[in-house]
Amino acid sequence: KYEDILYFIGESFPDLYYKAYLPNITIYQKPGYVREALNIGAIVCEESPYLIALYSAGLGGATEESEEVNGLGYVQLINLTYVINEWHRVNHNMT
Repeated sequence: KYEDILYFIGESFPDLYYKAYLPNITIYQKPGYVREALNIGAIVCEESPYLIALYSAGLGGATEESEEVNGLGYVQLINLTYVINEWHRVNHNMT
């Protein structure tokens, strides 16, 4: 029923956001930003899959006046996605 939607979401933003440090995992993601907020929703198909919605504000010094993704904030966000995934691997994958 959702095959087409998952396909296009899965193809979006290759090597970016959640996929930056996890290239060998199937990830369906939808990032977004507005002013100081940099957010991402993702289905991460780990051995034990999980769904995550990560909301942030002010990463890298972004403010309400910001009009583009803050570079440092983006790096902080992708580092956080990696740490979250490693935590998930240690605590939820059963192998």
